[in-house]
Amino acid sequence: METQPSVLWGDTCGVFQSTLTLSQPFPESPLQKSTRGKEGLDVVGILGAGGMGVVHLAHQKSVDRLVALKTLEAGDFDDLHKEQLVREAWVLAQLEHPNIPPIYTVTSYQGGPAIVFKRVLGQQWSTYLQEPKLLEKLKGTKEAFDWHIEVLLRVIDAVRFAHSRGILHRDLKPSNVMIGEFGEVYLMDWGLAVSMRPEHEGAIQLARDVHQTAGTYCYMAPEMLDPQGVGISELTDVYQLGGLLYEICMGAPPHWGDNWDEIEACIRLSHPFFEGELPIELMLICRRALFADPSKRFQCADEFRAAVEAFREHRVANHLAEEGDALLLALGSRSEVDSLDRMDAYQVIAQARFAFQQSLMAWQENERGVSGLIRCNEVAAEIELAAGEPGRALALLQGHEESPLLGHCRAAQKERESRTREDELLRRRNCRELDRPTRRAAIASIGTLWFLLPLLLQWLLTNTTYQTQASSQLAFLSLWLVVGRYGERWIRSTETNYRSYGMVLAATVLALVIKGGSHAMAVPADVAQVYDLFIFFTAGLLTSVFIDWRMWPSAVGYLVAFVLSAVNPSWCLGAMAASNAVLGLTAAYVWRGQKRENH
Repeated sequence: METQPSVLWGDTCGVFQSTLTLSQPFPESPLQKSTRGKEGLDVVGILGAGGMGVVHLAHQKSVDRLVALKTLEAGDFDDLHKEQLVREAWVLAQLEHPNIPPIYTVTSYQGGPAIVFKRVLGQQWSTYLQEPKLLEKLKGTKEAFDWHIEVLLRVIDAVRFAHSRGILHRDLKPSNVMIGEFGEVYLMDWGLAVSMRPEHEGAIQLARDVHQTAGTYCYMAPEMLDPQGVGISELTDVYQLGGLLYEICMGAPPHWGDNWDEIEACIRLSHPFFEGELPIELMLICRRALFADPSKRFQCADEFRAAVEAFREHRVANHLAEEGDALLLALGSRSEVDSLDRMDAYQVIAQARFAFQQSLMAWQENERGVSGLIRCNEVAAEIELAAGEPGRALALLQGHEESPLLGHCRAAQKERESRTREDELLRRRNCRELDRPTRRAAIASIGTLWFLLPLLLQWLLTNTTYQTQASSQLAFLSLWLVVGRYGERWIRSTETNYRSYGMVLAATVLALVIKGGSHAMAVPADVAQVYDLFIFFTAGLLTSVFIDWRMWPSAVGYLVAFVLSAVNPSWCLGAMAASNAVLGLTAAYVWRGQKRENH
């Protein structure tokens, strides 16, 4: 039999309802018999009316309270409608849940059954969806989207509980959800409920026995279009829960059309349209719940709830990550970071890092949180690079091998290490204070040798000759070259060491050259030896000027020795020994060790 749709009370989408022939007359319950004429109810007014009956506001005199009284509409007192109302009462009696209005009793009213249940003071959820400004009047309301998601979770809880009792709602829509004065959420209107359990047969219609197309067309699942009810299951409610989520996101039900053919085609296609900046995760949840093929949907209300709850947690995490991104964006480009005070920049980075850490606490697999922490380190590394601290920058990027900044940091660190080595070498070479003990010991040893050698020659030889002078100087030159070969690292460690070694080498070579020239000119050997003192005076003077001015006593010593030897060449060896002693003592004093010397 073809079903003719008709628009009934409840919302502008409408409800499709066909007729069902009763197999037996509607029985009168014992409760109705006991309360006939004794309802103790005074009807005050009408709360609402629709295709499934009329809901009155009534005063229950026995306990002096206002209740909701659901009765049949005038003219609907046939067995079918009576049975449907009693079945709804039975369903409510089985579903004691915080998000399902409790039933108080079943009674009779004006010759028909009536349900007495809790009066819910508030508004339909659809009212808040259509007029968001009303949310501001609710105490403690969150952001509108978050609030609607919270309502949806409570509706899912009610559906989950009903499914655990084997009962399907089949008419999930915002107008069937009441929001109490204090934010309570109630899933109403269980008139189309059916059971999946055979043991409920007789008390409520079983899903397998559905022979009508019923429901609100703009929320219908495709299997609900089958008049025989084939395919009706818990997944039908899951589909309608997806429709509620869709309306939260898009502000309209999932199905619409200008006529029945368009609406039916939309239901059968079940390919919802999304627009605007809807989070991908939420869009995927909607699409999965609204698949035309039930096997592709969430396989139970628990799964759907878990997905929505996960999205809510992820949304909080993403919101925190967005705050972190905004803080890092406030730092601007690297050139702008360079112009900021480092402490101010680090305070901003610390705030961003905290936001990303909180984001990861809310959702451990949050990639935005992980990448945000990496960006915090990269921005801090850029600041350290700009401040000339590539080592600190590398420490911040440790473990982030894929960071493009890592190569720059390593290159800068290598350059700095090279520059540091060069600076240290230059500092050591130009610092007279470094390596003073070793240098003092070396000069003192040489000075002692030079002091003893002239005295030894004067004692052994009555007359000096070119041969003895050249032999002693060649022996010293050889010894000095050996020192240079094996002590090269020490000699080159400081500029003072290097220049001092070169000055002695140059003076020795120059003395040998002068010695050869004097011999060629037939200058007496004892006179030629006096020239050595002048060469050593010149070397001492240059040392005082270019190496360490405190060496001037050695230059004076050699000058006095030269003058005395020029007056009497026989005094030359004694004067040379004395001036060499002055050199050794001067070096020992100038480069003496100090207990608090800072090397």
